[in-house]
Amino acid sequence: MRHCLDVMHVVKNVCENLIHTIFGKKDRKEVKQDMEDQNIDPHLWLFQNPQNPMRWMLPHVNFVLIKWDLSTFQARFKSLKVPSDYSSSTTIHLSTGRLGGMKAHDWHVFMQQFLPLCLQRLMQENTYRAIMCLSWEF
Repeated sequence: MRHCLDVMHVVKNVCENLIHTIFGKKDRKEVKQDMEDQNIDPHLWLFQNPQNPMRWMLPHVNFVLIKWDLSTFQARFKSLKVPSDYSSSTTIHLSTGRLGGMKAHDWHVFMQQFLPLCLQRLMQENTYRAIMCLSWEF
């Protein structure tokens, strides 16, 4: 049986996972524990809170936006002006935090055109360039 891969749906899956990674939804305690068990990247392992030794803290990684940068990203995205019927209501999905409801075409437009504008100067330069090279490929 032959398989047919639709480019729009591949872009949707890549962009959806990229956005969840940037927003920090994939950077969880279980992932850090698995990294420690497999002895991968010791600088990203969990560490104890100095004020409260009973609590564990996640180290910050450069590809996850902090709260301030995340609110800046959302404000930039909300302020974008595009022609009507350019893409469906992507602003509504971002403001509610439920990005999974967008269609494949909306993800494609988001990845190629909105993401480069909204992420400017919010990340380190090398991380930003890697994401932009990925978005230009689609």
